[in-house]
Amino acid sequence: MGGNFDTGFLRLAWDAANYGDFDGDQDDVLQHIVRGSYDTTFGDWDFSVYAEGRLGDEQDSQTVGFFLQRRF
Repeated sequence: MGGNFDTGFLRLAWDAANYGDFDGDQDDVLQHIVRGSYDTTFGDWDFSVYAEGRLGDEQDSQTVGFFLQRRF
C-alpha cells in the first residue's frame, strides 16, 4: 500500500512466507516481513529512508537505512 503526498511517496508492505520440508525439529518455518519507506526529492537530490522488520520462527531482525543520490 502506498500514497503520494506533496513532499514525497510513502510505502507500507507486509509479506508472509511459509518455508517447508526442513530436516530437524522445525518442519515448516513461517516468516513475516513488514516494510515501510518514504521517498522524496529536493532540487537535484533524491532521498529515501526505510525500515524493515523480519518476524518468524527464530529469525527476528530489524533493518533501517537511507539512500541519497544527486542527479546531474
